[in-house]
Amino acid sequence: MHGLDRKMRSGQQAENAMIYSLMESMVRQRLRDKKGQVYCADCLAQDLQQDPTEVRAAMDALAPRQNFSAGPCPCGQTGLTLRW
Repeated sequence: MHGLDRKMRSGQQAENAMIYSLMESMVRQRLRDKKGQVYCADCLAQDLQQDPTEVRAAMDALAPRQNFSAGPCPCGQTGLTLRW
């Protein structure tokens, strides 16, 4: 049973990684499309019609490794924008 349980957990982890990868791609593309505009996770999630928690996780993953900068979202929260 332990082997099956481990396989199921591994499959769930792979599925979660794929979901986050897809979300990261969606976030990256929207920030490219709206180059120069700053989005916080809540505003971007609303714009993409996605779960803010998943969008926030994708933004957190992208921020340190991509061409993005932090800045103030029009709503007042800190967000990301694509660097020019």
